[in-house]
Amino acid sequence: MSKFIPVPGAVYYDDMWEEQIALGFQAKYNNRYAKLHATLAESLATHDIVLEIGCGMGHFTGNYVAPTCLDFLATDVSPVAIDIARKTFPSIADQFQVFDALSESFLRVEMVRYYHLISMCKFNTIVALEFLEHIDKDIEFLSSIESGIKLILSLPLNERQKKGYPPGTPRGYGAHRRIYTLDGIHNRYGKLIDIQLLQPVQRKPALWTTLIGYKK
Repeated sequence: MSKFIPVPGAVYYDDMWEEQIALGFQAKYNNRYAKLHATLAESLATHDIVLEIGCGMGHFTGNYVAPTCLDFLATDVSPVAIDIARKTFPSIADQFQVFDALSESFLRVEMVRYYHLISMCKFNTIVALEFLEHIDKDIEFLSSIESGIKLILSLPLNERQKKGYPPGTPRGYGAHRRIYTLDGIHNRYGKLIDIQLLQPVQRKPALWTTLIGYKK
């Protein structure tokens, strides 16, 4: 039996975002993630057609992807998060959509054609910030991505589990399924990703790393 609770779905994340808004987190969001987002944005290119998975309140797409890239679609499992993103960036509201990244059909081109957002083109770049640590089947998910796709990812580093909260439980570290180190990232994902850059980025008390590469 797994020591983790089941992976939370939309209801969990809806509740989380509503709680964060009630606590005023939205006003602090840009400041907290500004350095990480700016560092990740250096890997964006004008020819990128971006699919963002787990976009949350949409700040990375709204502030960096939209002004830089050829086209994009930003997604999250939480309708509350997508509603916030649309209100924060109304000029690109249609390009924030509710999708479950773990659904069988998520990465199919049909999804793109249905929304007529990418002019029948395939995505060539996937952005997933603070996403892989939330899912049990991270290896299966990465394996489903086509070879050659550019990956712009971020992960938390060297987390210390809060006392009294076993891994994978709410209010410990949300629903994080594992704790990462730089060596551990190479060992876990190196066979699937041609890793170009792992760059730690710190803003106290958090420590993240960028993970830039291409799907093998």
